[in-house]
Amino acid sequence: MARASNSLSVPVCRGCSKAFDEDDFYYVAKGEYVPYCKECCESLILNEFDELDINKFFNLLKSIDKPFFYSVWKDVLSDGEPYFGNYIKRLVKENKFSQTFSDSDTVDNNSDLKEDNELLEKWGVSNLEDVAFLEKEYHEWETSYEIDSKAMVDSVKQLCLVELDIRRARNKNDVQALDKLLRIKSQILGDANLKPVQETGNAANEQVSIGMLIKKFEQEEPIPEDTTPDWIDEMKIWIVGQLARMEGLQSDVTDDFNKELSKYGIDLEEELGDE
Repeated sequence: MARASNSLSVPVCRGCSKAFDEDDFYYVAKGEYVPYCKECCESLILNEFDELDINKFFNLLKSIDKPFFYSVWKDVLSDGEPYFGNYIKRLVKENKFSQTFSDSDTVDNNSDLKEDNELLEKWGVSNLEDVAFLEKEYHEWETSYEIDSKAMVDSVKQLCLVELDIRRARNKNDVQALDKLLRIKSQILGDANLKPVQETGNAANEQVSIGMLIKKFEQEEPIPEDTTPDWIDEMKIWIVGQLARMEGLQSDVTDDFNKELSKYGIDLEEELGDE
């Protein structure tokens, strides 16, 4: 019988003790299989929020001596579940399955991995979807308030992380956790002087960003619509209208041309009648 990788003494899954069956385990090489069943492999790469965790994924590949390629990882994110199964399939399809963990991409040899890893470390998370959410939240704060000190940066980052936890609690319908998180958010807002009721005081102290000033102008003194004729439309009337008139053509443009021209002409009948 084929045996599980890493010299399993008993052919069962290390995670759930499921009896070995070739259809339920991922093949590694030379009759060896991943020491976890397919179902456990998928659960081993998730964090406590049931989200795909790049570090856990990396460690699982390391344990079976298979390479981590960042481009394949990004493709798997688009493929969806089963993530680990799709990763193995892509390695086979791209003729990379025979390579080992020592051939993996790292932050030293892959610029995309390095950039994303820096963002993961910045936020202390392990999911790129979380990073995208957190970066978006931070940018919204950044365009609304002046974040000009380390204390303010830390406060806004904490607000973003709490907002992420609030979203998770809502998705799980965890009312108790949601109530606690909303109180934490309110506390951080108050400590950072960012509550809506405090915005007036901030404005009085000129602690407003360009984004806040623009918002204020749009609400209180919006720029009126430009009533000046578009110069391109004017040029079209005078040039195209004149050419059309010379060729004896009739169109909306020539009508506009004649209307504009009449402003600068003299009505002879009216002039002679006045005499």
